[in-house]
Amino acid sequence: MFGKNPKPSFGFEQTGERVLVRALFPTIQGEGPFTGHPAIFVRLGGCPLHCWFCDTDFTEARSEWYTAEELVWMCATNWDNARWQAEPLVVITGGEPLYQNVGPLIRGLLDSGFQVQIETSGAVKNVPSALLWQPGVHTVVSPKTASVHPDILRYATDWKYVIGHDATVTEDGVPVVDTQDTGKPRQLASPFGRVSPDPFRVWLQPREDYDPVGKPNKLANDANLQRTKQVALLFGYCVSLQTHKILGVE
Repeated sequence: MFGKNPKPSFGFEQTGERVLVRALFPTIQGEGPFTGHPAIFVRLGGCPLHCWFCDTDFTEARSEWYTAEELVWMCATNWDNARWQAEPLVVITGGEPLYQNVGPLIRGLLDSGFQVQIETSGAVKNVPSALLWQPGVHTVVSPKTASVHPDILRYATDWKYVIGHDATVTEDGVPVVDTQDTGKPRQLASPFGRVSPDPFRVWLQPREDYDPVGKPNKLANDANLQRTKQVALLFGYCVSLQTHKILGVE
């Protein structure tokens, strides 16, 4: 969290037989193309990036190992217990979910009738490329660096950018920021000019800033919201407002 996480070192071959999981819970998806949709969240532990504004607890030390089969069963059980009428959806997020091999987990979920949304920074990819364009798999990339994995660039159909009041943008509306607290702002990875058979959508999400004692900074967050609105109207992009926080769900 907040760029203080150590780089994960799982210390075993990435077969996908086991996955390090921080939490699994039913909720309402609050961001991106499935906003408002009931979903089972699988939050994985660990991330190789150090984004200074990240407020998500993906601590490796507080996570547990599960087999892909166990996780599929847990997702199905949670969905059945909820008795939801919506189309079954699992969101695999993190941390950075593609730092681990989640291939067997994705296959198991698809075989069990779930739609699967992957929330990734695109910085790494430890799953078979063929899975990213399977029917029922939706890859949402939120770039935090200047480049993403070539397969993410090709197959991601939704691109989400976190916008702060201090963000400048390119002529395509792609942020030029410093997410890793290096003192060197750079253009984040962009879908424009990619070679892909699929169209894409761009989402803008206001950054949530905090004061020194860890409470949301209203003044800064209002400015972040206004900057997001400005960029969205200028380029015609979609806005994602973290609906789960507005609703008060995890």
